Amino acid sequence: MMSVESFRMYVCPQCKGQLGVEATALTCPACLRAYPILDGIPDFLADDPAQSRDPVLRSVERIDRMARLLRVEMVVPAGVECLRRMALHNVCGIG
Repeated sequence: MMSVESFRMYVCPQCKGQLGVEATALTCPACLRAYPILDGIPDFLADDPAQSRDPVLRSVERIDRMARLLRVEMVVPAGVECLRRMALHNVCGIG
């Protein structure tokens, strides 16, 4: 588990303000956001990643959905080519 002092190195991902350390969360007095501490690790993705300004975070849900679909590969090998094309099209714009 991280010590209270080690949490002080973090800043708010939203406004870059100094975070306060509480028992169960890191809090930002400037923008009033709170980031939960889960199993000793601060969770800075507490907000919906789809609403992020970061394009990678916005695509996390789509990537996760494709990863679940690709697990079908073990069960239905015939669908692998179709899923590969979908993934290439969605991520790279080709396929």
